[in-house]
Amino acid sequence: MRFIKYLIVLAAVLILFSPARASNTVSYVGNVIEISAIDSDWNSTETRKIQYIIFVPGASNDVLVMKEASATGPTVVYMKSTDGEPRIAYLEGQSADLYLDYSDCTFNTGAKVLIMLWEKK
Repeated sequence: MRFIKYLIVLAAVLILFSPARASNTVSYVGNVIEISAIDSDWNSTETRKIQYIIFVPGASNDVLVMKEASATGPTVVYMKSTDGEPRIAYLEGQSADLYLDYSDCTFNTGAKVLIMLWEKK
């Protein structure tokens, strides 16, 4: 019984004092990648052929910056929605290892990114 109490206390301490984890919600459905609840960087981890990227802002003046492979890579997509309306970037088959650089972006609640690939994953 003492051991079980020890495990419960240990689990509570680990949960309470663990560093916050990124909680981007990423879903892969067919040839679409959807990133929502964005609060940290995201990396596709592999090079993919991309048809287009849709940026659905949470409010006006939201900004999306996606780079090649890392935070220091060249910018692949820069979109700013001054009116709060969705934006689309046509990449027409360009291959890229996309990296969403959160520190260069501005997102309000509800913002999301849809990436349409040429082929299914």
